[in-house]
Amino acid sequence: MSACLPPKRRGKYRAAAMASKPFRPHHGSVLWFYSHDRLTVRIETRYDNRTAEYVLVVHWSAGHRQEERFTTADLFRKRLLELEMQVNAEGLRKQGPPLILPDGWPDSGPLH
Repeated sequence: MSACLPPKRRGKYRAAAMASKPFRPHHGSVLWFYSHDRLTVRIETRYDNRTAEYVLVVHWSAGHRQEERFTTADLFRKRLLELEMQVNAEGLRKQGPPLILPDGWPDSGPLH
């Protein structure tokens, strides 16, 4: 597989991981950044209260955005671990600690 190309789908969910600690639900978003040379991957996790789903969004260097939704924390956690193994196998490394957005993304831009 070429580095930072979106993965092919397999089974109920496609696996990899970025957190070796158990997932704790929160109201905001958490961002992880991975890079190697000019390749970058941004991984966002959040909980969608409207649909009661855990959400994983991966922004690949190739400009592809991949969103996955999970109904259980266990499936979500397994997918995160698989994603972390995938990006590490492709030579990408975490760039700093995760960025926590406690209120999530704003619905609109700032007012001037």
